[in-house]
Order: sequence, then structure tokens, then C-alpha cells
Amino acid sequence: MHTKKIFQVALAASLTTSAIVLPIQQVQAAPKFSDIGSSSIEMQDAIMNLVERKVISGYPDGTFKPAKSITRTQAAKILAGALKLDTKNIKNPNFKDVPVSDPNYPYIAALANKGIINGSNGKFNPQNPITRGQMAKMIVKGFDLPLANGKLPFTDVPANSEYVPYIQTLYSNAITTGETATTYDPQGHVSRGHLVVFVTRSEKVKGGNTPELSGTSITLRAKDYKLAYIQAYYGGRTTAKDAVFKWDEASQSTPQSITLRPTKEGTSKLIISGASLQGNPTGNDTAYLAHVKKVNGALHLTLEKVNEALHAENEDFYSSFDAFNFNPSKVTVSTLDGKTLPSSDFTSSLTNEELMLSFKKDGQYLVTLSNGTSTQKLIADVDTYHFIRSTVLHNTFTQLNFSAEDFGFEPKSYNLMPYTDAWGVESPNPVNISIQNGQVKMTPKAVGATEVYVIGPDGEEAIIYIEVEKFGSYWTFYHEVDSDYLD
Repeated sequence: MHTKKIFQVALAASLTTSAIVLPIQQVQAAPKFSDIGSSSIEMQDAIMNLVERKVISGYPDGTFKPAKSITRTQAAKILAGALKLDTKNIKNPNFKDVPVSDPNYPYIAALANKGIINGSNGKFNPQNPITRGQMAKMIVKGFDLPLANGKLPFTDVPANSEYVPYIQTLYSNAITTGETATTYDPQGHVSRGHLVVFVTRSEKVKGGNTPELSGTSITLRAKDYKLAYIQAYYGGRTTAKDAVFKWDEASQSTPQSITLRPTKEGTSKLIISGASLQGNPTGNDTAYLAHVKKVNGALHLTLEKVNEALHAENEDFYSSFDAFNFNPSKVTVSTLDGKTLPSSDFTSSLTNEELMLSFKKDGQYLVTLSNGTSTQKLIADVDTYHFIRSTVLHNTFTQLNFSAEDFGFEPKSYNLMPYTDAWGVESPNPVNISIQNGQVKMTPKAVGATEVYVIGPDGEEAIIYIEVEKFGSYWTFYHEVDSDYLD
């Protein structure tokens, strides 16, 4: 039996060299919140920025709740984390409603010690929602922004309000534009998403923890990224001809720095990569939007660090019907737990005996093909790499059968060879194996890779290279049968 495969060419090529590369360890990726897709790109970037820095986190159900009002104590924790305040060597500000036993006491005390907050009548009122006026004061004091002068366009901010200079400062620095062109709503509540945006905008103005790299040229150093050496790539479908910047070619094979220079106005995408100092082969990429503008007649380059998945270019996936067990007439897509995926999140078609899929968000999805009498379930693994969002489609299975048709001889016995990856890590055996009625039968039992040497009646040999993965409750596989490896 020749099992039909749906896989990327690059992986297939690597398997023909008898190497299934598995990483030393799984890098802990930032969570992908299910409820921020309708937020602005800036808000999504800001949320993921602070999540990656472990300043904020989401809820156990996989949501972030960007529209939910944030309390004063939650705001204090976020600001203290973003400012990297010392939360150990602190003095008790003696707020009547914030005991030392309060888990958020260190953050509140750290802000009070810095004069960023002072409470009211000896209380901090930690569970009250923070207002937009209070937020403005806290942000300006926290980032030590110079107070701005000028007339506010907001008709709902009284001239005698204590918040006027702080709101004016946020407005002058484009940290806020108001609720409308003429209103600020100083007593309105601040949402989780908006506070995160205010914090990251303030960081850029101040040049704090996540400053934009900017200049007529920018030199990036491997050590600043904790890399053994540094490499640059144009992101997305950008080419050197189309890009708004170029970089100096390094003379050494493992460069320690790269200098970027602007070439024309516009925006392009950039990936900085290299080998990690910790020896971890994955998770080393940093994504930027590179903006070039003329400033005083000279080209000026600014690098904006972003979550590349939020700026990805979608790549359509195509597969001939020959890859399936039948000719499908219907395709449905759902999440792995069975929830129908909104049509706005993907497109699909079945034309000219070809399946087309295109997804707008990273993740794993269940794709069901049917024609009224037959059904086939597949897993679409959607991921962004260098600003390109691509799809790998995996067959689901509960059992694999191999026979003489696959090997050129009838299988009589087998030897299971533990698979060791390029970093010397032995993979767990992923399958249960038996030979019954002239067939090698495999069922999945673990995620991993292995090599199975199949032996025929006259000593003939073949190798089955197999990799098993699990998505939700679904097992998937990729395999290659090599009966000519001795030639």
C-alpha cells in the first residue's frame, strides 16, 4: 500500500536523507488569545509585546478580555512590571486597604515609593476601576514624561482639573487622541487593551524598555539578541530590489554585527536571526517593521519590533485530489474542539480537482472533506515564518498498514531502531508495531520519530521512517518507505 501524503516539500526532502529533525526542547511560545483578533493591529502588537515580556498574562480560558475594565491594583501591577521597579526593597506606604499580605502589595508599594501614586485619604482603593484621568497621571509620572503646555481640544476636561497637565502631556505626545476629537472622558474606565497600548506608546516616547531603533543607519549586534552570531532576512515577499533598506554584507561566516542602511522611503519587513548562545536551535527570530522617512533631507530608518503573525502575508495552500482517498465535494473547517471556524478566518475552494485553503490566523484546525458517501479528516497546521503564514496539511490516522506492495517483498520480521536527532536527543518510540497476515501494522502511542527496519523471507530489508504528532485528540503521521537504501 502506498500511503498518500500531504506535506511540505522541505520536510519531505529532509526525510529522504533519513533525518527527521526534532528540536532539543519546545520553546515556550507566547499564548495566542482567542478574543483579540478584532482589536487593532497596534493593540494586538502591544498585548503580545507585554505578554512576551511577562508583564501581563491572559485568562485560563485562553482569552485576554481586552475590553474589560481594569482595576487600580491591576494597573499598578502592569505599570510596575513595565517600569521594572524594584518590588523587594520597598517601604510600606501604609495604605489602609492594602495589607502587606496582599499579593499585589509589592507593586503598589513600589509605585508609591517612587511617588507615582499617593492614594486618597490614606487608601488606595485597589478594586476600583481606574479612570482615564487617573491613568493619565500614573502614566506621566511613571515614565517621567515632561509636562506639556497648551490648550486641550477636549470640552469635558475642566480647566481646574488636577488631570489637565497629565492629559495634555499624553495628548501632545500622541499617546492618546481622546475618546473623540473633542472629548477625553476623564471619569471613564480604562480597558485592559487600552492600558497596554498607553504603556507601549509611552515606552516609545520615553525610549524605555522597548525603544524603537532609529537613525540614518542602525547597527545590530549579536550579543544584544543573545546570539552567537547574527543574520538578517527580508521578511514576507520583500526582495532586496523592493526593500527600503539594505545591510552590509559581513566578511566573516558568523558575523557579530550587521549595519542596516535606508535606501528609499516606505516600509519593509525584517527578520533578525542567528544561533542562540544557549544552544537552543529554535525561537531565535526577532521581527521588525522597517520604516524609512526623509528627515531634514536625509533618509531616516526606524525599526519597530512586532509580532510577525499580526503582519503576516497569507500563502494559499493547494493540493490535488490525488492526495485524498476520494474526490471531495465539500470542505468544512473547525477548531480542534469542534467549533465551526468563522468564514472570515479562512477561505477554501474545491475546483479543477484541487483543494485550496488559506487561513488568516495561526493555529491548528480540523479540515473535513466529504462527498456524501466518504469523509476524510485532516489537520491544518498554520504557522507564520518570516512574515509568511503557510499551511501544512496532515492526515489523521488510527492505524497504518504496510504490505509487500510497499516493500517489494513480504514482511516477516522487523527491528525497531531508536531515532536520535541532530542534537543527540533520543526520540520516544511513537508506534506500536505488529506483523499480521503479511502486513506491518502500526498504531500511534506517542509523539516522536523512529526508523523501522523491515526484513523479508530471504533477508531483504527496507526502512520505514515515521514521525508521529498529536493535535488535540487527533494523531497525524508522516512517513517514507525506502526499500533501496542498500544500493
